[in-house]
This record gives sequence, structure tokens and C-alpha cells, in this order.
Amino acid sequence: MTSTLYSGGPITVLASGTASLSSVTVTDAPLTVSNNGILEIIDGTISQTDICIRATGTLNMHGTTITGCDMYALWATDASLWVEDIHLGAGSSNGAWIQQSVGTLSGWMSTNFDGDGAVLFLQMVDGDLSVTDMTLSTGIGESALRIEGAEEFEMSDSTISGAPGVYIQESELRLTRVDLTGSGVGDGITIYGTPSGGTIIEDCDIDDYETALRMTGDIDEATGTGVSVLNSHLHAPYSISSLNIPFSVEGGELDGTIYMDGLDKPWSANVIDHDNIEVEIIGDATLYVAHTWLVNTPQGTTLSMIIPEFDFTLGEQQFEWIDPGQLILIHEAHTDSGMTDAWTAQWSATAAGYLPLTGQLQLDTTGQRLLSIELTVNAPPVVTIETPQAMEINAGQLINYSAIATDPNGDEIVEWVWVFESGDYTLLVGDTPSGTTSDTEQGEWLLRATAIDVHGAAGTATVPITVNAADADNDYIESCPSTGPNAWWDALNNRFCGPDVFDVDDDNDNFRDDVDLFPFDSCAHHDTDDDGLPNSVSSNCETDLVADEDDDGDGVPDSEDLDPLDPGVGAFTQADERSLIATLCSPAIVLSLGLLILFSTFAYLRYNADMRREE
Repeated sequence: MTSTLYSGGPITVLASGTASLSSVTVTDAPLTVSNNGILEIIDGTISQTDICIRATGTLNMHGTTITGCDMYALWATDASLWVEDIHLGAGSSNGAWIQQSVGTLSGWMSTNFDGDGAVLFLQMVDGDLSVTDMTLSTGIGESALRIEGAEEFEMSDSTISGAPGVYIQESELRLTRVDLTGSGVGDGITIYGTPSGGTIIEDCDIDDYETALRMTGDIDEATGTGVSVLNSHLHAPYSISSLNIPFSVEGGELDGTIYMDGLDKPWSANVIDHDNIEVEIIGDATLYVAHTWLVNTPQGTTLSMIIPEFDFTLGEQQFEWIDPGQLILIHEAHTDSGMTDAWTAQWSATAAGYLPLTGQLQLDTTGQRLLSIELTVNAPPVVTIETPQAMEINAGQLINYSAIATDPNGDEIVEWVWVFESGDYTLLVGDTPSGTTSDTEQGEWLLRATAIDVHGAAGTATVPITVNAADADNDYIESCPSTGPNAWWDALNNRFCGPDVFDVDDDNDNFRDDVDLFPFDSCAHHDTDDDGLPNSVSSNCETDLVADEDDDGDGVPDSEDLDPLDPGVGAFTQADERSLIATLCSPAIVLSLGLLILFSTFAYLRYNADMRREE
């Protein structure tokens, strides 16, 4: 239908149906679109019926004027809406009632609206409905804008005039760049109750009302999220009036008094970066005042701060930040008893590579609020290795090491680390300024000493160490050939020679290693009972070994043992002596001895007789 007049009967778009009105003047004919139906209205005028437009389907409308509707100009439920640049004129009791719908509302005007209801009533809407660029005016009763039960909803870039301006009930929403202008009376924004997500008012101007922002809640909401007011201007004799609704105001302007009612239950609110505020408090409510300080520190700084107690409920405040760009510090509290505040805060700053620093921040808000911290670089200790110097040793050979360290900042040295380094391989040696080690392996090494001061700065020094193959007797010399038929035999010194892995006599004691139980000590060779103590120790031989006093381990000292190398033969006893005498006096022994003596006498006499005959 195009460029015509229509009156008298309803226009209804049923499920899956479509209808289009372009520049049509409709009077006394309600329009309805339901279910999956689509109704398009471009320009034109709609008037003179109870509910001018009822939508539960899809409604697309642009440039249309709606007036003279007894109940509602537009009532949409679960609808899909694209309604732009419409004018809600005079003669309607209520403007638009939008329930659980999605789409876009923008460019509305209601300068001539004179109904006793809201121009725009949004109920149970969410982020799927976009509302922007609205110009709404209060009629003769309710607020121009009413929002109930919204979740994650946002309205932006709009203006509202008249009082009351906006009424919000139990809604999680954000008003962004919504400006309100009154005539010196009433409330600009009224909030009743806040859900867990809270309500946010950002970058809004509320001018010329008796109270710019009024909030009321049940006592259970006194500990809830409340309302956040960000960078907004609240110009009114009472900037904020709140009963049981916590709030936070950051930035912007507050020209009027802040009124807080804590008669029902204790609760608190915060005001950030506002000076010379006027406060009126009754009951157990507290208004905390905070300011923002900019911070300039080296990168990687950990900043700790303590603000002493000035309010019993708040107590001592302790904070810690890493690389803070700014600090929001509560330093003032207002109650029905007056104002208390803190004058200073103690801080400490630490950063890797810098010396720690402490100081005091004056909580004075009159000048530039800047905390600039300049940390001093923590110079590392200067390490000097005293021993050893660059050297060449054999694997397993004992090394004495020692170093000293001086700290340019005078810091205490709290840790030492000695390591052998070879490529990517590191071998821990010790953790004291000096010590000894024999844990050396063949290769080219750097012996590194590291000293660490109390603030973590580390200084190092190194010395090269060449570690040859192990040679316990140090006989791998020029006269020791490593190849040929006489490899590992030193003909000049008449001995086996070379590194231990090739030398068959590693201690040059003329006992081959395969029979020498102490192959690396030339002072001992045998250990009958395998107890680690040699049977004997060579005289005038330097060693840590101690000779075993019981070589066969039979419990009998060698000095009393008939056979000190046989654990089956023990000490000589009286019983052994009696047994020997009895044996010697036995008849067999006596008879044998008698015959021996008789035979020897007979032989002697005969020999003498033969000698006389020869003479």
C-alpha cells in the first residue's frame, strides 16, 4: 500500500505473511504483525486507536509519526525490530513498550509527547537490542525512559529532557554518553536495586535537576556491586543520593552534595579524584575518598605500599604492584561523625638489577600527584680468583681453589658458586669462597667462580684448566712411548708407564694392578681379609694408609697369631703346650729316640775302630 489513506479496519500480518506501507496515513486501524510475519512501514502517519502497532514478528519502520494512541504507540514482545527516525507525538498515554525483543532502535524523537507513561519502556532486554541516538522527552507522569530487568544491555549517544528523566530497576546495563537536562526539579536518573553485574553510567551529563542520581535498594544490596559512575558530570544541588546502594564515582564533576543513608545497614561508597566534596551522611555509611597518583619507575619494578590505619573498618592498607602506571589510593573517610584521613604512605621498590629503595609518599592532593622513583643500578661484585692460576693437571688430581670478592655498593656477599664449564656441560664444584676438589675429568675446562650479593647481583671470574687423562704415578713422560712394540714401557726407567687406563702398574711399586689391592698407593699391596687395611705398609713411605693389626681378620692380633695370614689358625695356648709335651713323651716317640741314639753310638764306635786299624 502506497501514498494513500486507510481507516476503519485492522491490518494484520499473520505467520509467514508480509505487508508494506509507504507514505500511508492510517487512522483508527490497529496494525499487527505476529509470529514470522513481516510488516514494513516507511514514512506516513499512524493514529487514533488503542494500540497503534502490536508486534510479535518482524517490524521494520522508518520516518513514521505515531500519535493519538490511547494505550500504546508501539507494543513489541519477542519481536525483531528495525525502527529508526520515528516521531512519537502527542495524544498517546504511553510511548513504546519493548519486551524481550532484538534489533535496532535509533533516531527517535518525542518532543511533543504528553502521555502519563514512559516514552520508551524497555523490559527484559539484553545486548541483542541496540538503542542509540534517541531524543526523548518526559510527558506528564513517568520518566521518559524506563528500564526493568535488563541484562548486559547498553544505550548510547542519546539525550533526555524533563523530570523524571530515567528510571532503572534491577538492571545490569550501561548508559554511555546519555545526557539529561531538567528544569531544576525532580531526579535525573533513579535506580532501584542493582543485580550482581551492577549498573554503569559513563560519560554522561546530568544537568539542572534537584538530584542528579538517586539510588534506593534493599538492605541485602548494601554489600552488592552497586553503581559505577565514570567520567560523568552530575550538576545538581544533590549530585548523588543513595539508600543502601554502594557506588563508585571516578572522574568527571560533582557539583552538589553526596547524601548517604546507612540507618538500615552499614555500607560504603568510593569517590575517586574529586576534591572539596560536600557530604551528608546519616547512620552507619562511609564515603571513602581516593586519588590517583601517576608512577614513574624502571621497568620490572615491584612496588609495595602501606597506608596506616585511619578508619577502623578499612584498617591498615597494604598493596603490591608490578610495573604500576598509576595508583588509586584511599586516604580519606567520611562518616556521620566527621572526616578522618592519612597524611603519608610508606613505600618500597625493588627491581632486578637495582638496589632496593624505600620512601614516603605525601598524600597531598593539591599539587601534581606523581610518584617518581629512581633506582640505583646494583653493580655486581668484582671477583678475583687467587688459586689456581691457569694450569694443566691429570684427571682426579686434587685442586685447591679460592677467590675473593668486593662489592662496589658495599653489599654483603651471600652466595658463592664454583663450577667447571666445558661447552654446554657444567659441573658443580663448591659453594664456599675456598675449598678443594678432585672431581676433575679429562678435557679443556673453565673454572668459574661466581659471587652473589644480598640483592642478587652476580659477578664472576674464570681460569682455564687443562685436565689430562688420569695418571696416578705421573709417569707419562717423554720416555714413555704410546705407540710401537714397546708402548707403555719406559725402558729408560725400567717400568710400566702411561695414563692409568694403559699403565699396568699405576703406583710404580712393581706390583701389577691386577694383583695389587692398592693400585694407586705404592706403600701397600696386600689385604688378606679385604677390610681396606693393608697387611703392611712399606717403611719410610708417605701414605694415609694404616697397617692392619689382624691381617686375616680372625680376631687374633698378628703378634699372637700362630699364622697371621690364615684365619683358621689362631693364638698359641697352654693347652697347645701340654699337647706337645704329651706327644713327645709318648712310647712311640721315646722308643724311636732310643733307637736313634743307639744306632748313632754304634756307628760312632765302629768309625773310631776303623780309624785305629788304619793307623
